[in-house]
Amino acid sequence: MGFRFLSVVALIIFSQSSFGQRIGIGIAGAASGSMNLELSYLDNADNFFKLGMTYQFSDTRGKLVPEQLPNYGKTQDGYGDYFLTVDFGYGKVLKEKITVDAEISAGSKNSYENYIDNRFNGGGYHLIASKETLIGAGLNAGYFFNENFTALAGFNTIRKAQVGIRFIFF
Repeated sequence: MGFRFLSVVALIIFSQSSFGQRIGIGIAGAASGSMNLELSYLDNADNFFKLGMTYQFSDTRGKLVPEQLPNYGKTQDGYGDYFLTVDFGYGKVLKEKITVDAEISAGSKNSYENYIDNRFNGGGYHLIASKETLIGAGLNAGYFFNENFTALAGFNTIRKAQVGIRFIFF
């Protein structure tokens, strides 16, 4: 009997404390040629938390191969790099319309080399020449056009300048 009572009380307290909390998603494009997707959480005290992932698009050719075999094409056709990060952020809602958030990004940067070989889809393949760990930080500001839609702009040391939107659902 006591356990059931405590369970009901805990459920009532939890439901009361979760009133006003909202969840959303966001998408942003950056000057680095990357795309950021995020899951956002706003609590009832106007604190803003986000968890995201960023992928930089690149001109890799065909299939990624772990090593260049002797019978693979050896003609190099360009090189470049791309990154993938996980982003954690915290911010505040100011004056009911403005959001300001800081973020930390951690991930990896892959340098690749493209090779021509018509036996592969895309006319070739690519190898990862080197990998390095990336750590960066950023700052964003947003404006609530209504309670469910925010436009944002900011800068991250990895992604560079970015613009995006957030949709807050619940």
